[in-house]
Amino acid sequence: MAPETYPSFVQELIQKVDQEQAFREQMESLNPYDLVVAQDCLWNYTMEFSREQGKPMTREQITSRMERTANYMLRVGCDEPIAYCRANICVNANPNCAAEKLKGSIAVLRKILAELKH
Repeated sequence: MAPETYPSFVQELIQKVDQEQAFREQMESLNPYDLVVAQDCLWNYTMEFSREQGKPMTREQITSRMERTANYMLRVGCDEPIAYCRANICVNANPNCAAEKLKGSIAVLRKILAELKH
């Protein structure tokens, strides 16, 4: 999906990549379901943008900069199966927890995009 076809809230996040505080404020205004969409779009955008910049990144390279799911679950005291967290299933059962994990991942994607731009 091309950036111009992303939802407007994702396009706004992309425009604010170099403005950490403005990006964070925009991200904080999103509900957990929108955060799922934002993360998915930003993953795809990050991978495409890295290729365009001549610095292609794999999902593994991006993931290596994020908090491991098992560590996150241990830190927040979650006893659900790890697959629930990885697949964002908990967005329905525990939206606040899912939102916090998503925000952490999105913040890393923002940082990677900002680095690629410079």
